[in-house]
Amino acid sequence: MCREKLSVVHAPAPPGCEGRTRVVPVTVETSDDSNTVSSDDDESLSTLYEAEEEPLDIKEPDEELDDDDIIIDSTTSSSTLTVIHRKDDSLDDIDDIIETPKNVSMTSVATIGSKERTRVTRRLPEESSFIGTFIRGKLKAIHKPEITKRQRLATGREDVTLVRRSSSAKAEYAMYKEEEFTSSQKDETSSLNTSRSSLSSGFLSMTPRPPHFVVVAIDFGTTYSGYAFSFVHQPESVHLMRKWSGGDPGITNQKTPTVVLLRPSGEFHSFGFEARDFYHDLDANEAKKWIYLDRFKMKLHCDQTLSKATQLEAANGTLVPALKVFAHALRFFRHHALQELSDELGTRMRSNDVRWVVTVPAIWRPQAKQFMRQAAYQAGLATEHYPEQLVIALEPEAASIFCRKSRFTQLQNPMNDDVTVEDTLTIGSQYMVVDCGGGTVDVTIHEVLGGAGLKEVEAASGDAMGSVSVDREFENLLKKIFGEKFISTFQRKRPIGWVDMMIAWESRKRSTTPDRTSPLNVALPFSFIDLHRKIRGFSVETAIRNLSDSNIKWSPQGMLRISSSLMQDLFAPTLNAITTHVTSHLNKTISHIFLVGGFVDSPMLQRAVRNAVGNRVKVIIPPDASLTILKGAVLFGLDPTAVRMRTSHMTYGVGVLNRYVTALHPTSKMLTRGSDVWCKDVFDAYVKSGDVIALGDVVQRSYAPVRPNQTEIVINFYSCPRPKIQFIDEHDVIKCATLRIKLPVAHAMPPMRRRELRISMMFGDTEIKIDCVDVTTGSRADARADFLS
Repeated sequence: MCREKLSVVHAPAPPGCEGRTRVVPVTVETSDDSNTVSSDDDESLSTLYEAEEEPLDIKEPDEELDDDDIIIDSTTSSSTLTVIHRKDDSLDDIDDIIETPKNVSMTSVATIGSKERTRVTRRLPEESSFIGTFIRGKLKAIHKPEITKRQRLATGREDVTLVRRSSSAKAEYAMYKEEEFTSSQKDETSSLNTSRSSLSSGFLSMTPRPPHFVVVAIDFGTTYSGYAFSFVHQPESVHLMRKWSGGDPGITNQKTPTVVLLRPSGEFHSFGFEARDFYHDLDANEAKKWIYLDRFKMKLHCDQTLSKATQLEAANGTLVPALKVFAHALRFFRHHALQELSDELGTRMRSNDVRWVVTVPAIWRPQAKQFMRQAAYQAGLATEHYPEQLVIALEPEAASIFCRKSRFTQLQNPMNDDVTVEDTLTIGSQYMVVDCGGGTVDVTIHEVLGGAGLKEVEAASGDAMGSVSVDREFENLLKKIFGEKFISTFQRKRPIGWVDMMIAWESRKRSTTPDRTSPLNVALPFSFIDLHRKIRGFSVETAIRNLSDSNIKWSPQGMLRISSSLMQDLFAPTLNAITTHVTSHLNKTISHIFLVGGFVDSPMLQRAVRNAVGNRVKVIIPPDASLTILKGAVLFGLDPTAVRMRTSHMTYGVGVLNRYVTALHPTSKMLTRGSDVWCKDVFDAYVKSGDVIALGDVVQRSYAPVRPNQTEIVINFYSCPRPKIQFIDEHDVIKCATLRIKLPVAHAMPPMRRRELRISMMFGDTEIKIDCVDVTTGSRADARADFLS
């Protein structure tokens, strides 16, 4: 009999993009035996796909519509755009439809009738939650809504505009709430002006994304964190939080230390400066009971076995669930931001009024990104029912978006004309963003596309070589002078003293410059000096003298004097690692390098990078470089589609059984079942390392459960940094996730019909997204990819 299978092919992409992936049906002959079955769940499913190309289907102006054709009319002020798509076909190039100028015919776009009316045929997916949300948002963007009171006040006319301005954020919010209440009384589907048949296609029948009045971005850093926000009606204005309690008197702190303080009972007490100051003022014996955690973000990058059960070690040695700590920190920012917005607007802001953005390093694995999302759910930033309310932003991408919008007169390399960086970049131009934070350094190369979009030229790279690496060199110096055993004892028995000493070191580190010739003094707390004498039996001065190093001396004022040359030596390993990495990723097309992140405030780093690459490219350091990511994250939250194409870091796929071929497969992989001979553990790649994937690209596979009455399917996902993989048990292939699919109950299944599940995966966003449809029943299956299992 014939059976429809799926194939991944490439179709035309939005302007400036290439290699758009879509999925088309392929009719092939099948029998009771499948050629490919999964080896992960003991014959619980089999794959039903093969590759084949098929051209786009464009209807002629006078061609009759099929029964499966869905029509969505979206009327603008001067033209009508009719999108015709089929409910059983794939999404491809919705951006072509949205971005096509009026009266202009593009590839696969048919112009019909008068200049004011364009008819476009596209093949869209049957059902997919993330695709549906994307399309729904695009259609809303081009649809002319009913003119509201807020629009009339903003424009002064009845016929108009989707870009609104208001002189008062408070008045704007009041009208926003009025509109929200009014719209909640109406049928949600009517606002899209869709035909009745469009609802049967599935992707429009989902719960709509809630409206957002403001975007709040949280830059969750290793050493310092902060947040900023922007009202959607004033996207050009980004507001920073500058009223952190605590810190040094008289200094405006735009960020606060990433420090969490828990009570002895484990309950949350405080965050940031407030936590650090309170802990500092505790009695030494009392402090041992309190749970103080700092610089814990690096755990998500360094722990290769990261899971929901991962624990963090506090200053007093207490182990605390990492998920709980991250949730406490994000909940603090949620409460703080809502209170700040409520005070500014004079009315109570709800979390649902906000689109939240949380930044993460670009080099983080999917496990770490999912961990951060789970913590955000626990903190109340979003829920699993409304995941779109939370956007995960990659730190160098956020910085890139902000730097492009900046004017050269705002940067440290001014030009004669007051133009933006974006104005000087042409299509095809490339620039590098080097995000130097406290924990990691990320290097990303972006290429400018048409329509103000960006393409990631190569997968983001980097490592744990941020400013904390310099701190580790200082810690190693202390161990060299006073002994590793004593330093460990001091950290455990005098946690407050250790915090005080690292604060003193931080100020000395920041004041180190390449041209300095005088020594720097680092204050050692009395608790350090006293404990050293008690444990080691001699003074710290004697320990320094016994080292016999002219670069280290003891000051009569009770300070450790470090020569300028030794300070530079402490920076050297980290700076060499950064410059080597940046240099190795330069190409002849790159014209600019943007240095961003908190570590960039160090003159030592600035000099090192300029000396290494300054003769090849223009090095630009924005003012307030530590806030660049925060400001850019707000812009990313306003437009998450700014980066249209990304490069896959890894190869992702599943293990399957293929027909055994003697000439290709080793005998160790042979598996005989009845009269069939299979090759087990074959790696089936969904996406390969180095593949350039456009935003919205979908890879689909169809699977069939072996037993019609199965209630759950488990599929193991594997990853590898190499693009070419043959088997899932090769040395660098690891199991990275488990996909669990809970199957809807299939009633009255035809006896000869095999059940089919269609899995869609999107790799082009900041996170991997998955959706599953039970083709047999037409219902959506509950599919969850667990990267933390």
